[in-house]
Amino acid sequence: MSNEPPDRKHDELAPGDDAVIGRALRRSLGVLLLISALVAGVSFLLERKQPVPKTTVTGSDASARRNASLAEVPVAGFTDITKEAGITFVHHNGAYGDKLLPE
Repeated sequence: MSNEPPDRKHDELAPGDDAVIGRALRRSLGVLLLISALVAGVSFLLERKQPVPKTTVTGSDASARRNASLAEVPVAGFTDITKEAGITFVHHNGAYGDKLLPE
C-alpha cells in the first residue's frame, strides 16, 4: 500500500504528457509563424505602390472652350402652384422619436 491519498495516486496519467504538450506547442507556434509570414507577404505584394505611368502632353483646344459666354445659360424660374391646383397632401414618412442618423 502507498502512503499517498487515493485521489493523488493517478494525477499524471501518462509520464510523457509534458513532452507531448511541449512539442504540440512548438509546432503550433511554428504553423502560426508561417501563416503570419504568408499573410504579411501577400499584403505587402498587394499594397505596394504601382509605378506611375509616363504622361505625355498633347495639344488641346481648351482655350476655345474657356471663352464660352455665360449668357447662354438659361435662367430657370420656379413658381409654386400647389395651392392653386388644390394639392393639400403633406407626406409623413412614419418616422418618430429622435433622429440620430441621417434619414
